Amino acid sequence: MECLAHRNKVWDDFERFQDEVRDSILKNGCYMVDEGYYARSEALQAIVKEEYAKIDLSRIEFGEWDYDGDLESVQ
Repeated sequence: MECLAHRNKVWDDFERFQDEVRDSILKNGCYMVDEGYYARSEALQAIVKEEYAKIDLSRIEFGEWDYDGDLESVQ
């Protein structure tokens, strides 16, 4: 039940944010972000890159579809 309450709060916050962005775009033609937006975004991207580098993908085999009509085959 706590998880559902958290999800509902996150969703409600996101809907309010969407309304704020939409209203700003309609009124001003754009949505202005604060000065720290880009710094926070870069910091988050660095964390994601660091955590993604820890994932062992060596056991995953990547391939491409053979689009010559045989949808069952993978190159």
